[in-house]
This record gives sequence, structure tokens and C-alpha cells, in this order.
Amino acid sequence: MEDYIKDGWSDAVEIGFNETIARQATNIVKHCEKNYTLHGHQWRCDFAGKVAILLKPGEGYEWHFDNLDFAEKRLTTSRPGRFWSHLVYLTEGKPFEIGSWNPKGNRVEQTDFSAPEPDEVLIRIYPKPGKTLLFPCFMV
Repeated sequence: MEDYIKDGWSDAVEIGFNETIARQATNIVKHCEKNYTLHGHQWRCDFAGKVAILLKPGEGYEWHFDNLDFAEKRLTTSRPGRFWSHLVYLTEGKPFEIGSWNPKGNRVEQTDFSAPEPDEVLIRIYPKPGKTLLFPCFMV
């Protein structure tokens, strides 16, 4: 599958590739599968100063914000000092999507950071080992 970025949105996400991670992805996954903890609603593993989030095949996240409390309609710093999300993929899986803002919709789940279903998908990135993404935390 080919990545999709709608015209006019190419500056919202930076896509890269880390060859070293791609070569070591299988070993990193094996390490994480043996050393994970439950943190909130995520299975995670601290690895080399980073956090690996473990998802089952086909699993993903509901539409959500990282730094917007939709229930209170305000930007937050729930993750202090974090204004950018930097993803580094270790496996293939469900595509990562950024959608348009739909303030009148109903949230897909009833948590503070859940978002309504977007009117349109603006960015769709297909994961593969070593692929990296950088985008601002205020994106949906």
C-alpha cells in the first residue's frame, strides 16, 4: 500500500526511515515482548530511552488528540514538554491516519482525549520496520 497525504498537508507530517532500527526491529520486538508493563491503557516497554507501545496485530487506537481535552474544549499539556509525536515503527500493521477536525461530531469513545470521527482522512501512513513519523501533538 502507498502512503497518502492530501494536497496542502505535506508540511503536517515528516516521514523518514531509520535503517539501523529496520535491521534490528525483530530483536527489539522480542525484547519488548519479554519486558513490557501495563501503563494506563497501554502495554509498553522502556527501551534505549524511548517507549515502545505494543499493539496486537490489527489493533489500533480510536480517533484521539494527544494535547486537546475535547470534553473541556481546551489545549492541555497532559504530556508536559511534549509538543511533537515521533513514531518509529518496528512492524507492519494498521495504517496511521490523521483526520480533519469535526467539532460537531460525537467522540468515538468517552474519554477526555477521544475525538469525533473526522469528515475526511488527510494523511494515511502504512507502517513498516524502520519507518519514522514526526507530527505535532495537536493533530487528530
